[in-house]
Amino acid sequence: MKKYSRAKIFRYEGSRIKIKKKEQKELFIKFKDKLGSRKKSAKFLKIKEDTYKGYAYLKIRYLPKKIINKICLFLKEPLPKILESKTLKEIRQTTIKKTYAVLRKKYGKNWESVLAKRGYKAMRHKYGKDFKTIIANKGHEASRKKYGIDFQKKIWNKAIRSLEKKYGCDWGKKISFLGLRVYKKKYGKDWARIVMKKARKGHVKKYGEEWAKILSLKAKRKLKLTEQEKKTCRFLSKYNIPFETHCIKNGREYDVVIPNIKNPRIIIECSSVVNTHSSERSKISQLMEQKKNFRHYTNLVIFKWRNNSENLRPSTYNFLIDQGILVFWDKDLSRIAKMIKDFLNNKNKDLTKFKYFNNEPINKKVSLLEGFSNGNKLNPEELKLHNLLNKIRANPQGHYTIRTKYNNKIIFDNFEKIKNCLVAYEVTRSCNQKGLMALAGKIIYLKKLYKNLKIIVILTRKKKLLNTVADKALKEYTDVIIIKSQYNTKGLISARNKILQT
Repeated sequence: MKKYSRAKIFRYEGSRIKIKKKEQKELFIKFKDKLGSRKKSAKFLKIKEDTYKGYAYLKIRYLPKKIINKICLFLKEPLPKILESKTLKEIRQTTIKKTYAVLRKKYGKNWESVLAKRGYKAMRHKYGKDFKTIIANKGHEASRKKYGIDFQKKIWNKAIRSLEKKYGCDWGKKISFLGLRVYKKKYGKDWARIVMKKARKGHVKKYGEEWAKILSLKAKRKLKLTEQEKKTCRFLSKYNIPFETHCIKNGREYDVVIPNIKNPRIIIECSSVVNTHSSERSKISQLMEQKKNFRHYTNLVIFKWRNNSENLRPSTYNFLIDQGILVFWDKDLSRIAKMIKDFLNNKNKDLTKFKYFNNEPINKKVSLLEGFSNGNKLNPEELKLHNLLNKIRANPQGHYTIRTKYNNKIIFDNFEKIKNCLVAYEVTRSCNQKGLMALAGKIIYLKKLYKNLKIIVILTRKKKLLNTVADKALKEYTDVIIIKSQYNTKGLISARNKILQT
């Protein structure tokens, strides 16, 4: 007996054949007469009665090959001549193409949107405004009835078993690989950028230019409390402190507001941070942006406690304290809640006076001119900037290190003195929000410490500035931003002239 691979068996079972109309009709009528009724015939073939009727009355022309084989074997008749053979996938693709053409002709280019609106209208008319919830609940009830209380888990396990059967133990990797292969074949090597661009176009069409803000707010409203937020809320409840969670104001989300967003007194951010430059600077940017809506209220951040060596650096801690942001760790939640209670009752101001580190700066007068060129090797982006500055006869210092009043070092990608103006340069290839938030945090830090410092940021791969949190922060705190199309000698000369004019 010939052996077939698993894939071949599946292909055979899914194949459809087309035979002459007369032969098809005669075959199914003869089979029904032999068994006595359509119901018995359908049951014997393990198909629905309506499907059998469709086969018998030529409403369905492409028939499963195994059905024809079974009928011919039962009637002891030879197999009819096959006019055409196709897989179910091929039939569906052909049908879809024809259907799309008909729908496009009938409803126009936006036929999908038209049909979707009609569907929503019909559902709203039948079930009311909350039709989505009602339909979802009906589905849950049906699944619960079929699979029991843990229906979601059972359905998920069933799906996983099916995927493991088809793709093996590494089904996740294989599906991911297949998906990537499809995108690469369709869009080429630059598929990720093209897909994101198409997604952005879709969002702009649906939500307008403020799509990022709208989607962010939609997501935030649905967010569940994190473990850290739950922990904070438990201690606040223990001391009978009224609060609201996940409040939104001017497009920004706040973890906890005491007592409420309409009458705020204390704003709490529950967060985590590690003592890397990127993490700390991103956090500075986030906290400073959030503080804008509540400048005259008590702003407080509670970080997740880690090992001593992994927590926030004293320099960053002291900077945040100086900016009016109180910093605590969740290991002291009971103490924090008590201080909040006393603060609200006007008993004392221990909350605003409590310090983990000595907040006294080591040197109140630190000049930028006391910095030094460290002579480190420049990366390709920094080297290009250095060469362009030399080309326009500037006086670039290369990497320039300064020590701040908080006893920490900061390195500029390049630095120069133009007449009496001190200019720092930051150059980056990064386009992602995480990297740009970290850069914005660094600039905010510098601007708050050195009021007279001018900063030029060069975004070598960014074609335009978007309406995102990171881009907005960069625009607000940076003196001049140079994007990809402006990154040349002409652009640098123009940027330096703007600096001198301000």
